[in-house]
Amino acid sequence: AGDTVYISGGPHGSTQTYSFADSFSNISGYTEGTTGSPVTYKIGQDAAHNGTAIFNQTSKGSGYGYFIYGASNVIFSGDAADGSKHFALGGTFEGLVVLQGTDANVRLSYFELGTLPYIGTINPANHVEIDNLNIKVGKYAAADHALYANFAGSTLDDNKIHHCTVQLPYNPTNSNFGPDGFQLVGTGFSFYNNTLTTYVDNTLTTTQHMDGYQGTSGTYVKIYNNVITNMTNYGLYAEGIFGVFNHLRIYNNVISVTDPIFGTHSSGGIVVEQKIAGTMNDIVVANNTIVDLQPPGSRALTILSDGFGSFTNTVIANNLLVDSSPVEQDGGAPVATNTALKWAYNGR
Repeated sequence: AGDTVYISGGPHGSTQTYSFADSFSNISGYTEGTTGSPVTYKIGQDAAHNGTAIFNQTSKGSGYGYFIYGASNVIFSGDAADGSKHFALGGTFEGLVVLQGTDANVRLSYFELGTLPYIGTINPANHVEIDNLNIKVGKYAAADHALYANFAGSTLDDNKIHHCTVQLPYNPTNSNFGPDGFQLVGTGFSFYNNTLTTYVDNTLTTTQHMDGYQGTSGTYVKIYNNVITNMTNYGLYAEGIFGVFNHLRIYNNVISVTDPIFGTHSSGGIVVEQKIAGTMNDIVVANNTIVDLQPPGSRALTILSDGFGSFTNTVIANNLLVDSSPVEQDGGAPVATNTALKWAYNGR
């Protein structure tokens, strides 16, 4: 516990490959560290060892093609303090991480994942940080998301996903088709400084609609400083279908359509929607910029109760819509139960 294991990537500018069957072989028992004293696996920091370490899986085994399949109290960092990602995956890997049950206190940082089906699944776990990853989600018929996470935190910032770059596949002949970026639910998580965009794949057959972020409930949630382009459904979708949202902050995000091919399909920027009985409380949507989401059919900035409940202590303020459809509440017909919802200084 508390040790740092330096892994050589070979000399600067080169690579070093480590092949093994199944998941990373050292994650068990004492190699995981203890609460507050994790074991850190880190790229070598000197010029003789700060190349790129490639972890090559030769068979999927019980880890089902994931680099980490269950862990606690560990840090993996490919950071050599030069801004590059010095850990990479190869071979039969399908994703980076699966955490579940009592897994906690895990950070995965500075990975170049290349083209993979997934980042992974977290269901549930707590005190997880995933940052500085690059991934191009591959063309898989059942693709639903890059990462699904159910966080078991208790307050703001217990779990963090940040500074990740994700490309999602899209077939322009299939309106709204393509995987989501991040499906995040639970309590105590922040999603910030991420970049999500799309690329055309004319062979993609999945019927999943594409949201940059989609959550079906959440408490103590912050979503900010993300740049999201060319999503075929919504850039940010707080869809309260399995529970309500409380203490939700969505701010300083930029959502846009930049490629004309997406102009006829992209349908929304930021949508907060209640699909279950209850009260959404303490919601702030502010200082976001939404560009070129044009009607018909698009929802640039929308708050919907769908007749199931109400919003309290909710503020929608200082959002800028550029060449986009107008803001709307309940499809343009506010209901009496939502009189506590405040709109201010949203401009076009």
